[in-house]
Amino acid sequence: QNACNGCTALTDVILKEGITTIDGYAFYKCSSLTDITVPNSVTDINWYAFSECSKLANITLSNNLESIDRYAFTKCVELSEITIPSTLTYIGASAFSGCSKLNTMTILATTPPKLAASNSIPSTISTIYIPAGTANAYKAASNWSSYSSKFVELS
Repeated sequence: QNACNGCTALTDVILKEGITTIDGYAFYKCSSLTDITVPNSVTDINWYAFSECSKLANITLSNNLESIDRYAFTKCVELSEITIPSTLTYIGASAFSGCSKLNTMTILATTPPKLAASNSIPSTISTIYIPAGTANAYKAASNWSSYSSKFVELS
């Protein structure tokens, strides 16, 4: 926890395969960090892990990621799109709040991930790509209905 908290000059990070969790506040306020690739061994991104990384524009998430906790990417103001892997089962409250440029989200999970709150995804989202044939499941899932007009099924 707090591994690089506030490292304002940190621009690049290479996370090694084998870690399973990115702890809370690990990269909190790393205001120069622009890109991050989360290794496939990571299953959990904890609270505030990348919160307020104001230049973070490119995130590649683990193909085995199961959980994005509350405020994990809040105020990543340069982030414009993100792809959520098929393994994700949980998105915490305000996970992407304050991501003012985030307008496209691709969710590869056929079962809608649990949204802890309706504010887990910012209002700036214009399109949420979801797997073909899953629109009704997403519309029926708790806290997803407010985004139903933004769903586009992938072919």
